[in-house]
Amino acid sequence: MDYLLKTRNKNFTSKYMIITALMTGMRPGEIQGLRWQDINPLFNTIQVTQSWNEANQAFQDLKNESSHRTVRIDKWLIGILSEIPKRGSQDLVFVNQYGTIPTSSAINKTLRESLHNNIVLKGFHFQSCRHTHVAYLLARGIDLYAISKRLGHSNIIITANVYSYLIDEYKAKTDDQIVKSLSNLREPIAKSPIQKQK
Repeated sequence: MDYLLKTRNKNFTSKYMIITALMTGMRPGEIQGLRWQDINPLFNTIQVTQSWNEANQAFQDLKNESSHRTVRIDKWLIGILSEIPKRGSQDLVFVNQYGTIPTSSAINKTLRESLHNNIVLKGFHFQSCRHTHVAYLLARGIDLYAISKRLGHSNIIITANVYSYLIDEYKAKTDDQIVKSLSNLREPIAKSPIQKQK
């Protein structure tokens, strides 16, 4: 994230798209299809209403009905996005200086270059930013149901199945929290003297 921020250039939007993916967990097509009207700086939200088909260079329906959602963000991300000049006639956020939306392969190239300077991760691509978002939220103890809604999954079972490897990873941590919480049940409770009612 530090590298992306230090090297970002408002004329080349790939790094802005990667930052958005890491901060929102949105799907690549949802980010590519993001319009300025979808960003609400008053309520700090992004309205996910459509996806971008890079092959057809056109909008398309979202993956499912639950993909239509409102993603809460912070003012910092709104400030970062506001650096991008408004270009083109379709109101798309991530239009670069050439008047196009970066393709997945172009974004992946930028991502590989960014990782090469900091982290060695084989097979990490644009979609992986969504998984990184989930991993971070799980590590911070965010409820799986809230994560599922944020991702636009139709139910929590899908989220649990897709991210079962991460959930198992944090199970030990959660188990420790459960045991610690339950230990309060067996601790002696200080009782105050019961006063007789007159």
